[in-house]
Amino acid sequence: GSLAQAAAREGKITQAESNLVANAVRLDDIPVSQVLTPRPVVTAIEADLTVADVLRLYPSVPHGRMPVWEQNPDRIVGVVRRRDLLKAAGEGRRDVRVRELMGKAHIVPENATLSDALHDLVRAHQHLAVVVDEFGAFAGVITLEDVFESLLGVEIYEKDDPHPDMRELARQRGHRVGRRAGPETPPKAGT
Repeated sequence: GSLAQAAAREGKITQAESNLVANAVRLDDIPVSQVLTPRPVVTAIEADLTVADVLRLYPSVPHGRMPVWEQNPDRIVGVVRRRDLLKAAGEGRRDVRVRELMGKAHIVPENATLSDALHDLVRAHQHLAVVVDEFGAFAGVITLEDVFESLLGVEIYEKDDPHPDMRELARQRGHRVGRRAGPETPPKAGT
């Protein structure tokens, strides 16, 4: 057993504390690809859509932060926050394009460890990172929440989350549509 397990057996730390230490050590061994929310279930928004377009396509604006793409869904150019979309709408700026509201996308390779991703996200003061594969194609997203769930060993979700476990949703959708599950992308602006 580990030092943490021995300390728990001796009553020096609780079992929960022992598990936290063990999970923290494991963050160095778990690749981002095992924890990310996969591309097929990520809501990514085209950069030239207006706030009105986004609200028409996604009336509930399903996520706090969403990747923004340009030219094709593999080319992520930023991240837009729900609160910025809703603020613009509330101020009557429904014709503003998503690109004007987006912030910089923080990029993490899918073979990075959760420990690396956590350090990168904290250092960059970001909650969400865009995950890319070895060719630079969009593979999915990872959030601080995802890393903390791995660290704590429990699911963290808001009570109004439509799908608390996006990885499970992706498995279900992938099973339904077969191996060719692709990204869900709205029509391009102006179509």
